[in-house]
Amino acid sequence: MALLKGFRRIRGFVAPIPSRLVWAMSIAIGAWSAAALAQPAPTPPPAKPPTGKPPAATSPAASPPAPTSPVPGSPAPASPTPTSPAPTSPAPTPPAIASPGPWSPAPAPASTATVPTTAQGRVLTGAERNPVVGSVDGRLIYLSDVGRLLRTLPEDARELPFDRVMPTLIDRLIDHAVLAMAARRIGLDRRPDIQRDMQAAADTVLENALIDTFTPSRVNDAAILARFNLLHANRPPTDQVRARHILVATEAEAKAIILDLKKGADFAAIARARSKDPDGKAGGDIGFFSRDRVWPGFADVAFSLQPGETSQVPVHNEFGWHVVRVEERRLLAPPTLGEIREQLRDELVNITIDQLVAEARSNAIVHRFNLDGSEIDPNPRLRSATPDLP
Repeated sequence: MALLKGFRRIRGFVAPIPSRLVWAMSIAIGAWSAAALAQPAPTPPPAKPPTGKPPAATSPAASPPAPTSPVPGSPAPASPTPTSPAPTSPAPTPPAIASPGPWSPAPAPASTATVPTTAQGRVLTGAERNPVVGSVDGRLIYLSDVGRLLRTLPEDARELPFDRVMPTLIDRLIDHAVLAMAARRIGLDRRPDIQRDMQAAADTVLENALIDTFTPSRVNDAAILARFNLLHANRPPTDQVRARHILVATEAEAKAIILDLKKGADFAAIARARSKDPDGKAGGDIGFFSRDRVWPGFADVAFSLQPGETSQVPVHNEFGWHVVRVEERRLLAPPTLGEIREQLRDELVNITIDQLVAEARSNAIVHRFNLDGSEIDPNPRLRSATPDLP
């Protein structure tokens, strides 16, 4: 399950990216898909007229028609009914699950999906669910590889019939394989810098696999509802104000502006002309905000004013002196679960990543060095050793 695709944080937890070659190929396929894939399938040539010769004799047990290309994840075509079906072996008993620890994901719920079977009820094997669709010097290309590359294409290409795109995707995977093999033949995989890149790519795959393994038990509908109930359910409406401000360097300048405003000067015009804050270009307008979204001194002034009122005393912080004017006030109803479900999901994902990082760091001895080789920290971060992850 790839819950994190699309909203990994910049701190390094990003969705796994294919190798630079496959990434470049996916870009090329995106451009190609609008033209090559949009072309209609070729029309088969008309059948030849009969020559008068009798048809060739066929075996009584005719071969079944070739199956159509399967869609990734779909059952393989049914095998013909054998005359004496061999008895199937009972499914092996899964190994016992160790008692959960800090690194143990929650047990997966029992699946209700139908197990792919043949028409005769035989459970499909792994090879039948994920057949080989190509090979390069003995290196096999599976249907799942095609599906993985398909997911990198633009949405319009992904919506095309799979039978139409599969041959081209197989060709792209073959291109990738032959180029990688050519690189190994000339020893590029033995270059230290390339080995580091290969290790970094493998580490990224493992990092995201770990996150995807433990995220489902911590980011699900129950967790989202619990966070909503904790932060938003049964909360009263929030008082908000819409304000403008003018930021200047000195208290004397701020007091002079207040005097000009008392004489009828336009607040927005002064903000555009004299404010040091980027909001000055918008007349000092900083929009609606609640008390907890701004620093306390500014909030105390803003929420003490009514619409149309301007502060009579400038307020100071590390950026300078502020003159504040309130334009509007409103009560904002708390959001519904549907309105902020994705926001809550993102928050839980970030919390989960932070927890996994903290747990992983607690099992490691960490050193950080300055450029001169000295330790950044006076002592390494030593933690008690724990068993490796399962």
